[in-house]
Amino acid sequence: MGVVQRAGWTVAVVIAGAVLAVTACSSDGEGDATTVPVSIPVATPPSTSPGPTSSGPTATAVVTTAPATTTAPSTAASTSGPPSTPTPATSSSSTTIPPTTLPPPETVVTVAPTIPGGPPTTEVIEGTDLIDIGDASIAGQPLFEPVIVDDMIDRVSDVLDDPTQDSGWRPMPAPDWDCTGNEEFRVVRWNDFRLTFERSTDGQRLTAWSLGSPDVDTLAPSVPPDANVGSSGVRTTNDIAVGSPRSALAGQDIIDETPERVSIAAGANYVAFLLDGNTITALGSGRLDCF
Repeated sequence: MGVVQRAGWTVAVVIAGAVLAVTACSSDGEGDATTVPVSIPVATPPSTSPGPTSSGPTATAVVTTAPATTTAPSTAASTSGPPSTPTPATSSSSTTIPPTTLPPPETVVTVAPTIPGGPPTTEVIEGTDLIDIGDASIAGQPLFEPVIVDDMIDRVSDVLDDPTQDSGWRPMPAPDWDCTGNEEFRVVRWNDFRLTFERSTDGQRLTAWSLGSPDVDTLAPSVPPDANVGSSGVRTTNDIAVGSPRSALAGQDIIDETPERVSIAAGANYVAFLLDGNTITALGSGRLDCF
């Protein structure tokens, strides 16, 4: 038997087999005994807790016993099926991510270098305007000035294709041209257009040129032209060519004139024209310093 005292009440609990008797007595020893049968599992010792008290003269102690169990933790929602697996967020989520705007790809611009002072001073050959009778130059190359002959031939060939005749370098004929001081000469032709070069220890020079009959200039060494020489089609910068009328020379500074020949001033040099009646048949220029 066990005795529990609480607030002036004496409670006697008797456990015998499967029956629990609770006796309540008043403080003065008088009162009725009340027996409450309680079913207690045999395998698990009972857990006893006092019941609530009241202010009345009689109180009933209620003892509740239950088998010890393992209780799963409660969840927010209980279902009969297996626990649900959260679905990962996808692009269809209600949260919208604003698109990222990338800058346009950089455009690399390649700029050609600027040459100070503009383009090269070498005159660009256009069409067949190779002869300038204003200064007797050929493709911008003045007479008697130093020149690289092979480069000069290439420049003219860009317009007229390859030469039709090239004598190569030859010794200057003696004694007629000893006064020139040059050792060798070279004649290059593009049909009826002829250039004469001379060279010495101090360089190479263009010394004469002619268009049409080579007889227009006889003051430079030469070689006979090949047979069946055709027309080169060369014209001067002011549009004079073989076959132009004599009137094309109007306005020029004429320094000598005969029915068959007209010579005009060309800067420090000259240009001569052969005529057949009123038609120009040849033109050319060369040296005046040796004869």
